[in-house]
Amino acid sequence: GTLSTKASVLRSRGEYRGEQIVVTADGEERTVDFVTRALIRDGERFFVVLAHDITEKKELEETTRQATQNLE
Repeated sequence: GTLSTKASVLRSRGEYRGEQIVVTADGEERTVDFVTRALIRDGERFFVVLAHDITEKKELEETTRQATQNLE
């Protein structure tokens, strides 16, 4: 989805979780699983974001999918 859709989910649920492809400073593409939570403390809104690089996991899944397809 779009950034505005993701922000809308975060506002309505207080949490957003999803995978994104990010580009590192050296131009490498990585797949990242994000968990974002909104909270309000002393009347101010804060966001906590956890990011976990799952690039290797996604590559293994794709390799497994292709090998299975070749066997069929």
